[in-house]
Amino acid sequence: AELMRKIGRTGYAEEAERIAANERKASPGGSQSAVPVVPTGPTDADIRQHVRAINYSDTGEVTILDRRIRYNTTMRFEFNLFQLIFYCEAWDIGSGMSDNSGKRESRQGAAEHAIEHLFKRLRENGII
Repeated sequence: AELMRKIGRTGYAEEAERIAANERKASPGGSQSAVPVVPTGPTDADIRQHVRAINYSDTGEVTILDRRIRYNTTMRFEFNLFQLIFYCEAWDIGSGMSDNSGKRESRQGAAEHAIEHLFKRLRENGII
């Protein structure tokens, strides 16, 4: 409100002070918001940060965001591309849901993408 007054917007400053006063009256502690906070699942950035902080092997089990995830990577030689292609499938042990990575150029990338896709599916289905 003070900044609004400094730039010549006194009407906006008075409105902001009025809204703040009403919010303070509505909450019993004075510092809590009158609007209830709805817990949300992890964001894509949270998922990506946790998943990419791990080094993956061929097969294994990891715990990410309190979920036990089992994964299995396989590789195949693509003759028409003349390169190795990696695939990964990841399973959430608690719910039984799974997802895969599709074609990737590295084992690490395949595992990361499969687990990220799995977490997005878990979030979409309301499991996390």
